[in-house]
Amino acid sequence: MLKLVFLALLSLYFINFSVVIGQNEEGAKPFAWVKGKRPFIEASYGLTMPKHKELEAEFALIGSVDIKLGYSEDEPYRKLIYQNDDRYVFFSYSREDLNQFQDEEDNVEKVKTEFTRFGFGNQLGYGYRLGPFALLPYQQGQFTLTKIKFDTSVAVSDFDRGKFDRYEGGFKFGVSTEGGLEFELIKSFSVSASYEAAVNYPGIIFFHWLGGVIVQTVTMGLISRFAEDIVDSSPALGPLMYALLRNAAGYGLYIAMRDNMFWPVKSEKPLTSETLRIGAKITF
Repeated sequence: MLKLVFLALLSLYFINFSVVIGQNEEGAKPFAWVKGKRPFIEASYGLTMPKHKELEAEFALIGSVDIKLGYSEDEPYRKLIYQNDDRYVFFSYSREDLNQFQDEEDNVEKVKTEFTRFGFGNQLGYGYRLGPFALLPYQQGQFTLTKIKFDTSVAVSDFDRGKFDRYEGGFKFGVSTEGGLEFELIKSFSVSASYEAAVNYPGIIFFHWLGGVIVQTVTMGLISRFAEDIVDSSPALGPLMYALLRNAAGYGLYIAMRDNMFWPVKSEKPLTSETLRIGAKITF
C-alpha cells in the first residue's frame, strides 16, 4: 500500500511537471490545485471494452459510471479564446450490468470484467467563447488505481487464467489519456463527449516504470510547448491544433504502451481498456 501511495505522489509530481514544460514562464502554476479556481462536479456514463493483445479470450463490453470532484480555472487568453485547466480526483465503477446496450446472447462465451477505479488527473485545453456558449476541445491525463475482477465461468485457457490471476487481488496502478469536446450550454453547466484509452499494470518494476514515465512526460511536455506556440501564432486555429497535437501524442504513447507497458523500456503487454463516454458538469 505504501508503494502505491508513493507512486501516486510521484505521479502527481509528473503531472505538474508536464504542465510546467508546456507553459510559458508566466503561465506555469505547479501544484496550483485550489487557489483561484472554481470547484466542479462532473458525472458521466460510458461503454468500456477491456483488451489484452496476448489473450485468446474475448471480453464483454461493459458499462461505466464515473464522477469527478475538482477545481477548474478558465482564464481569458485572446478575444473569444480562453484557457482551461481542470485538476480533479475521480471515482469509477464498471461492470457488464451497467451496459444498457448489451446483447446477452452475444456475451455468453465472453469474459466479464468488473473495474473499481479511482485516481487523479489534469485536463487542459483552449476554448472558444461566444456569449453564454463555449466550446472546449481538450486532452486529459490520469493516474489510476484499479481493482479488477474477472468472471471466468466461461472456458479459458491456462495461459489466460494465469494472466487474469496477475491482475486480481488488489488495486493495480495505471495511466490513461482522454480526448474530448466540452460544450457549455449556459453559465456553469456543460456537457461533454470523450474517448479514453487506459493502461493497467499487473505490477510495477520501479526503475523500468520511472524510466518510461520520464520519457513519456517529457515527450508530452515538449509537444505541449510546441502546441502553445501555435496558439500564440494562430489564435483562431490554435485551440483545435493544441487539442489535436496533445491527443495525438497521448494516444500514440498509449499505442506504444500496448506492446511495452513501460515504453520505451522493453516490457510485457498490459491489460488495456478503451471507453466512449458522455458527461455533464456543474461548475460552482
